[in-house]
Amino acid sequence: MKKPITIIIALMLISVSYGQKKESHDTIYMESVRSINAKNHKVRASVDVLVLEDGTILEKGGKLILATPSNSDYEKVENTAVNFTQVFGDRFSLMQASACEGGLEPTWSNTAIIIDEIKLHKKSKDLIVNFKLENGGRICSGDYGHIINLQKALDRGEVVHLNSAMTKEEAMEKLMESKKLLDLDVMTQEEYDAIKTKLAPILKGDN
Repeated sequence: MKKPITIIIALMLISVSYGQKKESHDTIYMESVRSINAKNHKVRASVDVLVLEDGTILEKGGKLILATPSNSDYEKVENTAVNFTQVFGDRFSLMQASACEGGLEPTWSNTAIIIDEIKLHKKSKDLIVNFKLENGGRICSGDYGHIINLQKALDRGEVVHLNSAMTKEEAMEKLMESKKLLDLDVMTQEEYDAIKTKLAPILKGDN
């Protein structure tokens, strides 16, 4: 009689073990995200530490920069001011502004953001980043912003991390984009001058 009872208890323990969905990951490497077996994970499992392919570590409290919006063809926007495709305002705010119904507007370029949490979506295996502004301000009418797919945001240049080394070509592109925003009165002269000063060493080859 003891043997059947032991077997039943063992089966119950196995069932409980498989029934408990994993809520978090200690460390995930970007290049291995697609190979993760997310079957027994929560729909959005938290990621404590994300290691990018260049070795950069992203975690809560880390800093990122909103760079340049991109269009649906993965190309940098040069002649038109198109909204961000991967970065959104607080979609959970009850007082959401119409300006944030889609992606954030180009005026958010060069904004420093602080990672609040990183989530791995169970089905799509996309990495979602919820963030706040470094200056403590509000994002449209909410407290948070969202990067809906971190890999795409990085690939398209909508988001950069501080270890990203900018080339002369990228610096020139950034300066030209900023000049267009200045001409459209989307950016102030002071903001443009600050960007120009920051990019000058790279353009001169002094970096």
